[in-house]
Amino acid sequence: MSALIPDTPATIYRVRAARDPVLVVEFEGGGLITYLRGDGTLMHTLNTSEGFCRKLRQLGVELEVGKRGRARSVGS
Repeated sequence: MSALIPDTPATIYRVRAARDPVLVVEFEGGGLITYLRGDGTLMHTLNTSEGFCRKLRQLGVELEVGKRGRARSVGS
């Protein structure tokens, strides 16, 4: 569950396209992608639906159809 949006799952992925673990939260109208940096800092990217889907494709993360907020890493 995401601390940002109640009842919204947050999932952490390790993908080849990013040097740091990636936390993904999907919500109506878009999503949040957060990079969990090695020095303990977080870098957030807030995206529209289109930008969210595009960035997930670039990272190699696919959202499972019909399962909002559930994603899987592709090719890692």
